[in-house]
Amino acid sequence: MLSRVMFSLRFFIVHRFGIKRIVTSESFDHLWDITLREIEERCVSVIILDFDGVLAPDGYYSPVKKAEDWLSGLSMEARNIKFFVLSNKPMKEREDYFSFKFPNLKFVKGVRKKPYPDGINSIIDAEGVSRSQVLIVDDRLMTGILAAEIANINSIFIQKPLIDFHGNFFNELAFFLLRKIDAILLSCLCHFR
Repeated sequence: MLSRVMFSLRFFIVHRFGIKRIVTSESFDHLWDITLREIEERCVSVIILDFDGVLAPDGYYSPVKKAEDWLSGLSMEARNIKFFVLSNKPMKEREDYFSFKFPNLKFVKGVRKKPYPDGINSIIDAEGVSRSQVLIVDDRLMTGILAAEIANINSIFIQKPLIDFHGNFFNELAFFLLRKIDAILLSCLCHFR
């Protein structure tokens, strides 16, 4: 855990200006705000989705309806794009859900947690695509967006993550605070050259 925190801090400092650019120019409120046109403009053939905050609130086993509808619609419209879920919580129930509901979507597991770029690199190696063809959608600056910067791939930052304080108050509060810390740290670091 400590080594992951130190790794995150070190690379967050190194990539702070790239992350700041993502926050200011490559962000959307929600996953379903991203259109096929915006994806096509990025010329991607692989989309990697975070789960918690992007597809559903923390701890859910399946995406919320709007995220599921977006994924269904986009996978029908963009048949040449491959989809992956790369979560720091690769629960068996989630994997089972995707294998049943979206059999063409691959659930990545057995890799070190983001921001380590292992999951991204394993997808790139398995699919034989260039880094410029890969896009990750994530709601955390110091995990998924940082992993994208380290791996040198495209990223989209979700500004309004899905949260369920009623169903999972303490975990959601922890993630809310972590997201605030990410933003404050980024703001402070970007003042130094």
